[in-house]
Amino acid sequence: MAGALLALVLMGVAGWFLTRRKPVPLPAPETLARQALDPLRRQPEEGALLSRVSQVLRHYLIAAFGLPPEELTSTEFCGLLRENQGAGPELSAGIAEFLRRCDERKFAPAVPQPALGAVEQALEFIEAAERRLAESRQAAQGRLSPARKESQ
Repeated sequence: MAGALLALVLMGVAGWFLTRRKPVPLPAPETLARQALDPLRRQPEEGALLSRVSQVLRHYLIAAFGLPPEELTSTEFCGLLRENQGAGPELSAGIAEFLRRCDERKFAPAVPQPALGAVEQALEFIEAAERRLAESRQAAQGRLSPARKESQ
């Protein structure tokens, strides 16, 4: 009787284990940003588009560099990014200038201006950030490698 009860419990646990929902891995921040930016390539570069592009870029940077997900002005956001060691001064400065130009165009009176190429620039910043992150990972692995060799 006890053996049958134990077998029944084990079958129940095994059934639950096999049929439970598996967590779905989230796509990488870079993938999400590219998916959000791609359909914007064919749209006219107006205030709404510039707002969406800068929002996608900000969300990517928050996820990629571990910035706090707070609602900040462009100036505040760029200050946080500049203080972040992972982003580096060149990338931070370029992104700050890009966001400043997007803000100028979003809030300035409608005066005909040449296209900013916002979507393409945002994609270039994402590429640069990914390179920066890869370099940081390689540098971290390089610092760990001598310690591993000593422990062996």
